[in-house]
Amino acid sequence: MLRLPQALLLLRLSCPPCVTATRGRKSRTDPPAKSKASRIKYPPMVCIEELLNVRHRYREYTAILGAMRADFKEEMLRSRFEQQVGSFAEQRLHLEAVEHAALMAWNKEENMKALRRR
Repeated sequence: MLRLPQALLLLRLSCPPCVTATRGRKSRTDPPAKSKASRIKYPPMVCIEELLNVRHRYREYTAILGAMRADFKEEMLRSRFEQQVGSFAEQRLHLEAVEHAALMAWNKEENMKALRRR
């Protein structure tokens, strides 16, 4: 247990906190203020030319991004297909066959050494 001297406890109780209390926001269920009760909320005015321009630019942006994604996906699928089926696969099969032949020759030599020892 932490023991504090009595002087610190008295000092702590006699000094009010330095931070002032702030009020929170009004909740949704609270009624509006009297000055705002008759106010009708209208949406802000929007320039139609600007809105059409923004829509057009957004359509172009989504079309460009979609094309880039499709191009990247096609490239990725093509490389994966090439690795599984294409020339890379043929090279890999050839290297595996060469390695297998070398390992079989080494195994045969080891078997011959074991036979000579017996």
